[in-house]
Amino acid sequence: MKWALPKSGGMARESHPYRSYFGSMLFIGASLILTAILIVLIWGTLNSVQVFLPRADFVVTRDLQLMIRDVERAKDAAQSLAIAPDNREMLARLEEANDLLYIRFIRGDHREVYEQSRTISKMADKLRAAIPVIDDMVGKGVPVDELAIGNLSKTFADAAVVFNRDYYLFGQSTSAFLEKQNAKIRELAGYIPFALAFLFVFSVASAFLFHLRRKALGRLSHIAWHDSLTEITNRAGFVEHCQSLVRGATGTSKTFALILIDLDRFKDVNDAYGHQIGDRLLQEIARYFERNTRASDFVARLGGDEFVMIIEDAASIDDIANHINRLSRTLQGYIKIERFNVPTSCSMGISFFPKDANNFNGLMRNADLALYEAKERGGDSVAVYAPELLDRHSSRIDLQQRLREALARDEFLIAWQPQFDLRTGRIESAEALLRWRCPREHRLISPGEFIPTAEQSGLIKKIDMTILEKACWQGKAWEDGPLGPIRVAVNLSGHHFKSTSVVPRILRILARTGLSPHLLEIELTENVFIENHEVATEIIKALRAKGIHVALDDFGTGYSNLTILDDLPLTSLKIDRSFVSELEDNPRKQTFINMIIGLGRALGLSVIAEGIETWKQFEFFVGSDCDQIQGYLVSKPIETEDFEAWMTASDNLFTDFKVAALDAILKEAEHYRVASEQKKAGRLFG
Repeated sequence: MKWALPKSGGMARESHPYRSYFGSMLFIGASLILTAILIVLIWGTLNSVQVFLPRADFVVTRDLQLMIRDVERAKDAAQSLAIAPDNREMLARLEEANDLLYIRFIRGDHREVYEQSRTISKMADKLRAAIPVIDDMVGKGVPVDELAIGNLSKTFADAAVVFNRDYYLFGQSTSAFLEKQNAKIRELAGYIPFALAFLFVFSVASAFLFHLRRKALGRLSHIAWHDSLTEITNRAGFVEHCQSLVRGATGTSKTFALILIDLDRFKDVNDAYGHQIGDRLLQEIARYFERNTRASDFVARLGGDEFVMIIEDAASIDDIANHINRLSRTLQGYIKIERFNVPTSCSMGISFFPKDANNFNGLMRNADLALYEAKERGGDSVAVYAPELLDRHSSRIDLQQRLREALARDEFLIAWQPQFDLRTGRIESAEALLRWRCPREHRLISPGEFIPTAEQSGLIKKIDMTILEKACWQGKAWEDGPLGPIRVAVNLSGHHFKSTSVVPRILRILARTGLSPHLLEIELTENVFIENHEVATEIIKALRAKGIHVALDDFGTGYSNLTILDDLPLTSLKIDRSFVSELEDNPRKQTFINMIIGLGRALGLSVIAEGIETWKQFEFFVGSDCDQIQGYLVSKPIETEDFEAWMTASDNLFTDFKVAALDAILKEAEHYRVASEQKKAGRLFG
């Protein structure tokens, strides 16, 4: 099932693929018929010209000459005599006939011969009518001057000869001219078959090009409105359809649901199986939509792993519950692609027209807010738009703007938390903890309140680099100052480990500040390796090659792979505070902690325990062979000036820690000695 855009702007089923072909063939047929009609008309016209023109030849014969002569003779005789009143009518008729003598002929070479006052046919008729009148006058014995008539007759006879000669020449010239034109026409007629063949070829070629053009336009239209990978409608087609649907539904009782569908962890699929399998997965999901949607439903791919669906006649979640459940069940599990069973799940955000919005932009915004809420729940979830989602979104947007302003105003600072070395009794290193001094709220804001928003907006990278550079500058100052070298530990977001470009940025900061690489420790979490194992491994190896320490933070809370740990050139493991806080009342936590410490020892890593707040916790880690501790028992996070003052005035505190550590070690040794003796006694007397 495919969707295409008709001329009306809405979506409809795609037209038959041969329709444009039949239209082109119809055009070719019409062209051939018109060409045939044109051939018949041209051929018939040329033949008519050839038949008619040679007959337009010498028309007036000697009869005309004789009639002219007789008229002149009668006229002369009448003028020589006194005409009685009764004969005036006959004289008038002769005068009328006399007017016909002045004739104008245009020869074929356009030379004038005579002037014509009336048509030849009319002249001949009147001459024939005048002859009986003249004969009647002669018959009545009208007295005439024979000599005058003879002279006039001779004169007009000569004139008739000249007239006859000239008219004959006119006829000959006209015939020659017409014959010349006839030859040209015959020559032109010889080209007619070639012209007609050209017209035929031109018509067929035009029709073929017209067909190709329509086909190309159809293909371009398909490309413009369809996704090239899945062959379903693309974003542009969806926007056109949804806007058309909104226009048609406005002012009516029509409703529909707009559902945004986003595949969960699709990037993991690409990373684990390759982009080819990822593309196949998208194609399979698109085919599922085609097979399992009604004719009135609409599906499109917006891009990446995001799809959109429109279900008409839906006003609430109850109207589409079955549809949504079926989609969730299908896209939750595994899809077989080649030899792989690819895990899939999806998140959906839903908004309704007109309940949630009565325009396209509002529907999209609300569905997107609902999708964000579903993603926040961990994915594989469905969320319906509610007004409070918009409030939370507005708060996020406001916080993002405030974070940008905080970067520009240098409002981020470092709170240092020292790490106490249980073996030397010294502060060997300190962790740089991010704080935001917010002038609007007049307080220090902890990272938990703004880091999620910073990560979603991408601002976390700039914030991390700002804190890293400040920490390196301070580490360099301590290295050169009276406190001596203190390793500074900085936690970087997993966003940095998606590209190896983070390595040169870190090295540039070290070069700019002058801090020795071995006095910098980069902390990262286990999720970095799960999401970007290959890139993260390459980054860590590059950092270690420069002498920079790398610690795995919050160890034990993720999904660590021991093989990955063995391959990575780490320097430290940090036990998460969730294990430490419960170890006094939960023996299983103590077991887990001892396992982590043992693992660190086996891998040659330093082990640091976070969240130490009581002396009992301290004594436990002293006796468990942990390297360093960090927590409120040692010191809360404090700003740079307070940290330096605390370091200067803490000799007694360090001494107390040394004594306490020694007592704990002695107690552990005594406990081990007593246990060993009891075990031996049991073997001896058991």
